[in-house]
Amino acid sequence: MIKPAVTHLIRPLALRAKHPVRVASLTSALLLLCVQAHALSHERIARIDALMSTLDDRGQFNGAILVAQRGEIIYRNGFGKANFQSGTHFTPDTPSNIASVTKPFTAMAVMMLAERNKLRYDDAVSKYIPEFIGSAHLGKITLRHLLTHTSGILDYGDLGIDDSRLDQQGLIRALLNKDAVFARPGLRYRYSNPGYALLAVVIQRVSGVPFGNFLVSEIFKPVGINNTFVYDSRGKKDPRTAVGYGQFGQLDDADPTAIPGDGDIYSTVDDLFKWDQALYTDKLVRQSTLTETFTPATVEEGTSKYGFGWNVGQDGNHKYVWHTGNNAGFRAFI
Repeated sequence: MIKPAVTHLIRPLALRAKHPVRVASLTSALLLLCVQAHALSHERIARIDALMSTLDDRGQFNGAILVAQRGEIIYRNGFGKANFQSGTHFTPDTPSNIASVTKPFTAMAVMMLAERNKLRYDDAVSKYIPEFIGSAHLGKITLRHLLTHTSGILDYGDLGIDDSRLDQQGLIRALLNKDAVFARPGLRYRYSNPGYALLAVVIQRVSGVPFGNFLVSEIFKPVGINNTFVYDSRGKKDPRTAVGYGQFGQLDDADPTAIPGDGDIYSTVDDLFKWDQALYTDKLVRQSTLTETFTPATVEEGTSKYGFGWNVGQDGNHKYVWHTGNNAGFRAFI
């Protein structure tokens, strides 16, 4: 039987972090865990392997996992098939759809442009998308609102525009038609995929190059990420790329996107590990910039635990940041 492409992050090992933790994972399933913990014994590493093998045997995990401690890889493995039709095995080198784990990359691109004085977080989005000028709600939204999911823009399904054929101009028109239903910007946290698709529009217009090209030249290549791409055309995939499957083994793969930014990056656990490690350096942006990234937004109603592209959690005195991804038959966690 084909195992569903599902990735889980399970915490029975009680890995306690003494420093800020960054944890990462993928699907048809990918899982990457980067922890800042005291030395792990060989026995504990064996328990990780036993856990993952059990999940594989039960059909609860089909994908790749990488665990690192203080920048050193301590466990790296793949389970099941990346493609059940061809019989290709899932390995840590298998590119898989990371879905919303794309959002930290999008946020990073915005931060890089901000450090270069190409834009400011509190700029109105309408400065870069003038189609929004004069709109009651869209005209008041800032880049910071989009980054922190506090724009008031609803998600695709709630707006009735969940259409794989939608392009960037179509998205802008669709949002303008729904302007009256949006909440006041800054009022509350509400997860919004269209908000991050709009950030990709801004990145493209400010940089003058397509969103995917910007990520390749400014993030992927400098960090040494070689097996990661934005899935904006079918030609990007090769025979190694993971295929998505549904709960009962039916094909549930992803279509190329014409509105990137909120998802549709394919990556590997090896590449996500390189990405994680770059966040401890000034290679992309200054550490002082990342401090704001990992700080939850302030909202008028309720609370928010989301910074710039990252969920921010607290375990006792210890901060950790994370993001999940869910698209078609793919699951991801970082």
